Amino acid sequence: MMRVKQKRLLAVIFIFSIFLTGCFPGGKKTRTQSPNRVEMKPEFRRDAESHYKLGSVAGYNGRYELAENHLKRAVELDPSYVDAYNNLGLVYAAQNKFREAEVCFKRAINLNSLFDEGYYNLGILYMNQNRQEEGLENLLKTLEINPDHARALFDVGRITEAQGKLGDAIQNYLRLTELQPDNPVIFYRLGWAYFQRGLIEASFEAFTKSIELDPDNYEPYYKMGVVLQNAGRIDDSIKMYKKSLELFDKNFDAYMNLGDIYFYERMNFREAMFNYRKALEINLNSKVAFQMFEETLNKMQTNDGGR
Repeated sequence: MMRVKQKRLLAVIFIFSIFLTGCFPGGKKTRTQSPNRVEMKPEFRRDAESHYKLGSVAGYNGRYELAENHLKRAVELDPSYVDAYNNLGLVYAAQNKFREAEVCFKRAINLNSLFDEGYYNLGILYMNQNRQEEGLENLLKTLEINPDHARALFDVGRITEAQGKLGDAIQNYLRLTELQPDNPVIFYRLGWAYFQRGLIEASFEAFTKSIELDPDNYEPYYKMGVVLQNAGRIDDSIKMYKKSLELFDKNFDAYMNLGDIYFYERMNFREAMFNYRKALEINLNSKVAFQMFEETLNKMQTNDGGR
């Protein structure tokens, strides 16, 4: 019996990306191009830009109150400053001021209906509030405007994967492998989506690539072990589980899967006992681990100490 730790973190995973989006100085500044826009004096525009940069740097460094003050001043001086509204929204979101953040992101979008970052941040904000339908709608709008928006592709991939729409998830991940061919996380997600779809060989190749790009991450080795175990390649599966535990020895599921292999496949009860005991050291409250530990102990007693 394989035990696979699946992470259903539709909302939680996004809180980190929402503040990192666009909250830094420099780059092209987005403002409206409305013919009715009132022309500003050059010195006011320079002041707005200075406050934008100072606020963005402060926000990036976690000084939210200072960031908020500067960015509010930027939009006071230049009410058409799309990026300033966007970053102000990010600062509000980082402080859990979700209503204020929503107002800022919507203001940015109203000023520039093709501002993909505004739709993306609004989508992530909704996801953090468990407003899944509205969140996905805005993330898809981001991709409608910018089909190569990497973060939106990844997040929509994660959402559709969790929804069981594996074909859509795989399509997004494949596009990301073209945009970011050196990103091990994308190949990791692709490998797991392939596995859930039953595409074992494709899953194996994706995890192999993830390991090649980041050989010190234990998770692809663990998931590769699951794939190989599912394919009946038990010896290779054992190697992958053990490699994952060399890199991170607190992986409860790896010990449990090794225990199951030795118990059910190899009938090597001493090895099974060792791995179930290690699993219990990590999670003493696991009823399954305790049950398997007792069953293994009984097997060892009835088989003269096991193998």
